[in-house]
Amino acid sequence: MNVQIAKARQRMIADHPFYACLLYRLQLVEDAANTPTMATDGKSIFFNPAWVDSLTVPEVAGVLAHECAHIGYGHHLRKDGRDHKLWNQACDYAINEGLIKAGFTLPDDGLFNRKYRDWAAERIYSDINKPQQDEDEQDGKGADGADSSSDQSQDGEGDSDSEGPQSDSGAPSQSDSGVPWGEVRDGVDEDGELLDESGKAEEQRSVAAAVNQAAQAERKAGQGSLGQARDMIDSLKGDSQPWNEILRDALRDSVVTDQTYSRPNRRLLSRGLVLPSNVTEPTGELVVAVDTSCSLDDHELSIISHHIDDIVADIKPTKVYVVYCDFTINHVDEFDRGDDIVLKMHGGGGTAFNPPFNWCEHNDVNPNALVYFTDGLADVGPNAYYGEKFSVPDYPVFWLTNFTDPQFDGCEQFGEIIKI
Repeated sequence: MNVQIAKARQRMIADHPFYACLLYRLQLVEDAANTPTMATDGKSIFFNPAWVDSLTVPEVAGVLAHECAHIGYGHHLRKDGRDHKLWNQACDYAINEGLIKAGFTLPDDGLFNRKYRDWAAERIYSDINKPQQDEDEQDGKGADGADSSSDQSQDGEGDSDSEGPQSDSGAPSQSDSGVPWGEVRDGVDEDGELLDESGKAEEQRSVAAAVNQAAQAERKAGQGSLGQARDMIDSLKGDSQPWNEILRDALRDSVVTDQTYSRPNRRLLSRGLVLPSNVTEPTGELVVAVDTSCSLDDHELSIISHHIDDIVADIKPTKVYVVYCDFTINHVDEFDRGDDIVLKMHGGGGTAFNPPFNWCEHNDVNPNALVYFTDGLADVGPNAYYGEKFSVPDYPVFWLTNFTDPQFDGCEQFGEIIKI
């Protein structure tokens, strides 16, 4: 691995665990032929070693975080036919200020404008595209026929021509990215093909799960980027997948993986790079908490039971605990791998969310994930009922709610909320 990148990654583990977690799920690919500085397609970060070596270690960490932020905000999925240069400029304006606030050092000439604070990339794109459209009209040209060669300036004006040299993957090369460094390219699948709408939806879920896991890791390290994590997840909303598919995709990201060279990564073979592919191994334990305070009727429970059984068959946890809780724990079922998951109603009183988390702590159960089915009408946290025994979990949590979001009392929001 490039020495500067290795040092930068170590720095990020200590100082920015949220971004370090996002970074470690990506392939780092040396690609001087097509990448003058650094770029990402959502699966890999491509870098030019000569350019990287020209930076300080803090600057390398800043650009790596910059690329991770592009992925976290789904910029590789949201271009929707927009001009490649202007989209890259808009995305840079959208993230660079937040990175500086987070304590990163960015290379000189990065795009930064306080005007665009808290603006989404789409809104920034529309704003910086207006001067270009006006200029094109005055020149008697359409926006698609712009012929400017000027560099992007801090006031947001720049060249919108997206034609130019192409990389091996078909994406515009960084010299035509419209930004001084840190390009975001269109998202691709494992074979290097551009994602279709179904693929984009799956990638959105994968990114949201990764952001949640990174936020959990940073909180466990005694730090917190929950606000930025929430912003990233909000930017990925609009997913119309059924809840069971969303949950299945999210839980797949909890599966332990290893790497093997016996099946090389096909996406990078076309570049002459032989890198390992991931191999899925059985996961650990899964906890399913069921709110039995009249939140779910027998019909809903039957439907949920079938979906959970299908999901468990897919992700193959070693054990599943089903914890039934209203105001307190009423019943716990254990299912081993291969058992059919059957849900039955137990209890029916008031509602308290803390007991299933306290049960895990008391019984030394540290699951790969906890899934909580509820109507959301209760509080969770140190200041909620049974809060004296409660601590914020360091494992992924998924709230499956058929009515409203749970309330967090005495702690920041944790877990991913999925509507059913």
